[in-house]
Amino acid sequence: MISKAQSVDELAVQQVIDVLFNGMAAKDAVAIKSVMHSSARLQSVSVDDSGKPQLQLESVDDFVKQITAIPSNTKIEERVLFYDVKVDGNLAQVWAEYQFYINDKMSHCGVDSFQLYKDDNGDWKIIQIADTRHKDKCD
Repeated sequence: MISKAQSVDELAVQQVIDVLFNGMAAKDAVAIKSVMHSSARLQSVSVDDSGKPQLQLESVDDFVKQITAIPSNTKIEERVLFYDVKVDGNLAQVWAEYQFYINDKMSHCGVDSFQLYKDDNGDWKIIQIADTRHKDKCD
């Protein structure tokens, strides 16, 4: 049984991720950084042309620079198909299947795996994002 406090936390965690994606769409560095913990790690799992798995690590600052460098006339949108949010005290895990669009055309799809930490102010902050990216199997 989920308690009321857990339901409130689950909603708060999902809202943090929504702020991230809305910040990305707006290319808003302040919004993106507002939901990131200072020690956050971003990792992407992909497969190279030979089929070999690759793990890429990116800093929050590099990620923000990449997003804010996108031209203003280029629309980006990460559409989450569903959230699976788990909370235990001050730790949350979110599994989110997504599709990523550039100028309303699907670019890729995959899964985002988020870990969040509730700090001493009661704010949820993203401490880890790992994602997959596929060009196929996006139906």
